[in-house]
Amino acid sequence: MSDRGHILVWRYTGADLSGVGGRTCRYCAAATEYIERDVTPDGISTEFYEHHKTTDCMLCGWYSWVSFIHNNLNSGYARLRVFDLNAIQLELSELGTFLRRNFSDVYSLAPNRFEALVGDIFRRSGFDPVLTKQTRDGGIDIFLVNRINNRIDAIVQCKRYHAARKVDIGAVQRLAGVALQWSVRKAYLVTTSSVSRDGLASKQAINREGAIELEFVEANDLLRLLQVYNVNMPSLEHLTDDVRRQIIAANRGR
Repeated sequence: MSDRGHILVWRYTGADLSGVGGRTCRYCAAATEYIERDVTPDGISTEFYEHHKTTDCMLCGWYSWVSFIHNNLNSGYARLRVFDLNAIQLELSELGTFLRRNFSDVYSLAPNRFEALVGDIFRRSGFDPVLTKQTRDGGIDIFLVNRINNRIDAIVQCKRYHAARKVDIGAVQRLAGVALQWSVRKAYLVTTSSVSRDGLASKQAINREGAIELEFVEANDLLRLLQVYNVNMPSLEHLTDDVRRQIIAANRGR
C-alpha cells in the first residue's frame, strides 16, 4: 500500500498487551493465527521458564507478541509507518517486495537507491557485489567480485531511466569500452526501461567478437528478478471477494 513514492510498512512499537491473543486482526479484521508455546527444559528450575504468545495476521501482516523469559515480561505490536521509498530506514528486502507488485514506483527511486537495490538482487542471486563511489565510478556502478580469489568477475552499470527513454547505442558502446579497460569478460547493463534497436544490434556485434560478453537486464527482466524477495509471498488471488466481504462486514461492527 502506498502513495506514489511512499510505502506503508509494519514497525515495532513499544510494550502493549492489547491485541495479543485476539482472534481477529486489529487493522483489517481478518482471522489471525495465534501460537502459544512453553520453553522449559526438563529438570531445569522454573526461574528459567519461557512462555511466548504471538498473534499474526496472514492477510495484512500485522503482528503482536508477549514473551516471559526468566520472569521478565516483553511485549509489543506492529504499527504502520509511512516511509519514502528512498529512506534509509526502509530495508532493501522491504523495498524489493513492494516493487514486485508496484513496479511503476521504481521510477521514484533515486539513482543511488536503485543501484543499491540492483546490488542486493545480485547478492541474493549468488554474487558478491561491491557498489562504487558516486563520483568515481568511471561508468561502473557495481563490481561483481569472485569470493574465492577476490578478483572482479564482472561489472554492472545501472540506468534508472523513465520507461519511454531507451538506452542508446552510445551507452552500450561505452559500457563495452569500460569492460575492456578493466579487463573483465562480462558486463551487465540494468535499466528500468529498454535498449534501443541500435543498442541491441551493437550488443550482438560485440558479443560475436568474443572479447567480452554484454548482458542486458531490461524492465521486464528486472521485474522477474524481483522474485528473489519474499519468495513465499501469496498471490493476490487469495484475497477473494468472499474474504473482502468478510473484512468489510467485520469492520462495520467496530
